Amino acid sequence: MAVSLQKLGSADGPVVIYQGYLCSPIYSYTRTLGLEPDFGYVFIDPPTFGPYKFDVSNGPSGLGRVGGTVERGPPGRGGSANRSPEGFSPIGDLVLREVIGGKSFETLFRNVLVAPSPVVAAFPTDASNTPQDTADARVPITDIRLLWRTQGEVSGLFNVLKAGTGIQLSGATVTVGDVAAIPLSNFIKGSLRNGTEKWTLERILEEKIVPNLPGVLGLKRMPEDLKAAIPSKEWPPGTLAKQALAELLFEFGMLLALNPDSTIGLWKPMEGDPQLQNGSDFFATNPEEVAYVLPSATIHHIPDLIQVTGGPILGTVRLKCIPVSEVAGVLRPIRDGLSLIGLSPAQADAFAVLPADQRIAKNFDPKGKAAGEFDRWYGKYWRIIDAETANADKLPMQGRPVDGTSAKPSLGATLGQLAPIGVFTERTGQANLAQMALEGTLNPTAAGNSSSQKYRLIAAAAASRIGTKNATVVLNLGFGEVTSGFRIDRERGLVIFDQIQGHVLKEGVPGSSPFNLSKARIEVEFGYYLSPGECGDKATRYVSFWSRQADGSARQLRNKPAGAIPHLIDAPELAQRIDISGRTNVSILNAIAQKKAEEEFKRPTTTSAYELHVTRPLPLICTGAVQQVSWSAGPTSGPQVIASIGGTHDTKTPADRYATRTRDPSERTPPAGEDIQSPRRRR
Repeated sequence: MAVSLQKLGSADGPVVIYQGYLCSPIYSYTRTLGLEPDFGYVFIDPPTFGPYKFDVSNGPSGLGRVGGTVERGPPGRGGSANRSPEGFSPIGDLVLREVIGGKSFETLFRNVLVAPSPVVAAFPTDASNTPQDTADARVPITDIRLLWRTQGEVSGLFNVLKAGTGIQLSGATVTVGDVAAIPLSNFIKGSLRNGTEKWTLERILEEKIVPNLPGVLGLKRMPEDLKAAIPSKEWPPGTLAKQALAELLFEFGMLLALNPDSTIGLWKPMEGDPQLQNGSDFFATNPEEVAYVLPSATIHHIPDLIQVTGGPILGTVRLKCIPVSEVAGVLRPIRDGLSLIGLSPAQADAFAVLPADQRIAKNFDPKGKAAGEFDRWYGKYWRIIDAETANADKLPMQGRPVDGTSAKPSLGATLGQLAPIGVFTERTGQANLAQMALEGTLNPTAAGNSSSQKYRLIAAAAASRIGTKNATVVLNLGFGEVTSGFRIDRERGLVIFDQIQGHVLKEGVPGSSPFNLSKARIEVEFGYYLSPGECGDKATRYVSFWSRQADGSARQLRNKPAGAIPHLIDAPELAQRIDISGRTNVSILNAIAQKKAEEEFKRPTTTSAYELHVTRPLPLICTGAVQQVSWSAGPTSGPQVIASIGGTHDTKTPADRYATRTRDPSERTPPAGEDIQSPRRRR
């Protein structure tokens, strides 16, 4: 038999309303700390709801809401307060209310979703006596966190340091240095808020993450001491807001609570006493609504062996490059490209140093078609040797793991940002030796920076060989690292220069000596993620094993013991890096991994907690201590709220004042010191 509905006009009793439809006073709904959705159900009378007859169609945007129409039964069977004019929707408000002696107790849940499960008849019926559409329908419900799994994007740079700016570690604590103390000039301007200030944790949450979490109506609270924290994050396009939020929660040790009003609160573990949605202390304001308190203890398994797995290992390599051509969008050997435009390598070397008027005089491509292709890639396109075969596992190229904060790179002292890809090349330059001689700037010992002194040294050496009578000469500037004048195609292992790279056979007047492209020296130094093919049986990620000692400390093992099944800790932020000389930051990673392992080893084997049972549908919220709140009512029991609370029980009120049910004064919680028994209802 279908459960009868309470009428909205009843003076006393429970009332359940979902999307404006009056429901049976049988329900269950839960809110738990975390990012994953909770589920529950309500019962709706088919003459009001019509579960087998409603039609869902596309409706207004926002929250994934879908409008629709519903074939309703006779009017007056439950009222239509707060109903959507578009009909029953996949999202709406849920009201749990109980009126006792004219006093109303209520929890309003905003943005409650219909769960993606079937809406079915709640009870079996005799089809010959009871029409199918008179059986109550059990409607599964959930919360907006279900939408976070696939909706909401966050992308951008937030407080990202410029390449080469390391973050030093302090002492044995292995904690990242205070980013707030780093000057603004060390950050990428586009990663700063409005380009002028650092992003605080509170601003990132309020301006970037919360607005992109479907259904969230605001950030209600967070720990005061974390509001001004300065994270450093880089989220590429397509990053789910939920993923970005999870990273921040993990980094700053916070827990998320979804409140009934669809706001979120962030708490530290065990922070926050039981309280109502308005922030009032529950025990101070509603002691008479406590039915009873059940102490509990949770037993925790502590592993003997832990495996800490980090991110991919980033190695460093320096590889030689060869000149290539690009004709019709295809990279080709330089000889093939020259052949397609009608030049031999010798002709190309000669034409490379000639001004345009001298090229025409020597009848090189008077129409200019081949010259355009020639000038675009000759001596400017350089590809890693065997990039498509032997070195394919090293592409795409990554930044180099070096510490740019010190003259001698030391990965043992930093977990800093990656430096840019290094490009080393031979190149030429022009100098007016006659003018430099008149100005006295051929003296290599004159004041200036190291770069200008090196240039003067090269010019002085050239002047001693060829004299200073020529106004402008071409000089070989030698081999060294350059920081500009090129761009990198990471996927193809290609360096594209603005000017021809290499050297002339003989320094002197431009065009007097051919280029020597075949013997030019170009090298690229970059980071790359180690591949299984390169490493064989070795790990391509940071991995360490830790054994629990009697005092809870962690001892590192060289390898996993045979037959052992370790407890796994995934720590992608532990990125092992190896620089060009073979130095690595593994000692720092080991120290961090040891700390993670010891935190697990030293966890208590048992934790005390308690369940708080409340007699009315009050808007209790989850906090760092209140791990779960459940609202429910059954066919033979009235509404109740059960809160699972970590820690020891301190009610701030004598236990003998706790009424089991206000409507049944004979049901009382036993006095302190007596065994707790389940309350019995009157017959």
